[in-house]
Amino acid sequence: MKSILKKTAICLLVFSMIITSGLAAPKKEVHAAQGTYGGRIWKSWVKLRKSKSKKSKVIRKISKGEPVQVHYTSGKWRKVTYKGKTGFVLKKYVYINTNAPELSGSQEEKGQTVAAFA
Repeated sequence: MKSILKKTAICLLVFSMIITSGLAAPKKEVHAAQGTYGGRIWKSWVKLRKSKSKKSKVIRKISKGEPVQVHYTSGKWRKVTYKGKTGFVLKKYVYINTNAPELSGSQEEKGQTVAAFA
């Protein structure tokens, strides 16, 4: 009975190690192609933080509609600059301006416009 329990415990330990190492996907960072993107805050106000954590120091608060420069996105956070201060804001509160062209005309013309924008 003890040997079965030991084997079960060892199997569970190995299994948990495999699962935790396999599920931890690497964090991806998406950087702006040309330095920064223009963005705007769309929540009533957000906290600009020193690092990518809700527990990190708040540098300042940013009001809704304020423009920010977005450097990159990493996980749930965007690195932004606002009035000379650089920090992190939850990405769900930062709208990125794409300056996408308005589509009009035939399907072919729309396709060409999308291809040119891409």
